[in-house]
Amino acid sequence: MISGRIKVLSEEFNGWSADISLTGVGEDGSRYDDIPIDHVEIEQSGVTVSYDDGCARLVADESVHEVSFSGRSHSDEAADLVHGDVGATQLEILAELQTPEENKA
Repeated sequence: MISGRIKVLSEEFNGWSADISLTGVGEDGSRYDDIPIDHVEIEQSGVTVSYDDGCARLVADESVHEVSFSGRSHSDEAADLVHGDVGATQLEILAELQTPEENKA
């Protein structure tokens, strides 16, 4: 299970998008494996969710300043918690704001 919250700090924008991905992280901090996201749930209007190559993409309109999400990753097999098969996972969110053009004709 994954969950998170995205809050836009800028007050003037025409909408925004955020890409959410999961990456396995080794004890030394090195990234070693992408973990596909199966599903992301948003209980708010004005936000659409799409999936591409294991990542989830949230696209919001200008009325949305904050969104909470939850979801789940894809699992190929059951993890063995007793023998340490589960390592750290890093949640990465890359966001982009579309700001209004300053000099519209």
